[in-house]
Amino acid sequence: LVSFLASLALSKAGMAVFNFVMDPFQYYRVAKLYRPILWGGMQRYQNAGLARNFAEDTVVVGSSVTENFLPRDIRAVWGKPATKLSISGSTAHEQFLVLRAALQTGRVKNVFWGLDTGAFYFAPAAVRDDQAPFPWHMYRTGSVPNIEYLLALGTSRLSIAILRGYGETDFDAYHAWYDKFEFGPVVTAKAWGGTCDSFKNKYTDGQSPLTAVLIEKREQSMRQN
Repeated sequence: LVSFLASLALSKAGMAVFNFVMDPFQYYRVAKLYRPILWGGMQRYQNAGLARNFAEDTVVVGSSVTENFLPRDIRAVWGKPATKLSISGSTAHEQFLVLRAALQTGRVKNVFWGLDTGAFYFAPAAVRDDQAPFPWHMYRTGSVPNIEYLLALGTSRLSIAILRGYGETDFDAYHAWYDKFEFGPVVTAKAWGGTCDSFKNKYTDGQSPLTAVLIEKREQSMRQN
């Protein structure tokens, strides 16, 4: 039993060291052993590392509607380095967590925050767990070490994938979708079928289509996040 526990402890220690050195989400440092890469579909994990080690002067925060705010365009117009921290389908609290991690570095001076109203319809501290459990340990504050990240088999799989040459190296293309669709007045009019039926229902002051509970939840989320 002692031998088994010792071998188990050694294997876990070896895994932790391997994952710490490879650090696939670059949570501890910007990659030096390999070209910095990103992992598609894992923004909630990935952005923790981007916020901690890549965010400098300007950051972009929001849901998928901000994923086409390309860092290269911001650098060209703003004249300063930029990092995109968008999370597709994110709640306001998730956006708050990633922005807090970026601001805690002391390097961020400008924030482009896409205030997508849909993100504020959740409870103030709500996160999305419908696709995968939210990685709270990646956004933990305080002195508690992120042991979960180092001992996760998923971290080891990505570490091995790095050695095999996988991963997105273009930070501008990461979760950008502007080139996958056609935009413009022609395609918009075609989608409407030549009419503007979607705009026939006008907003009437004092008669919100939202329920009182939803409005209160949205206001609470705005105040907290």
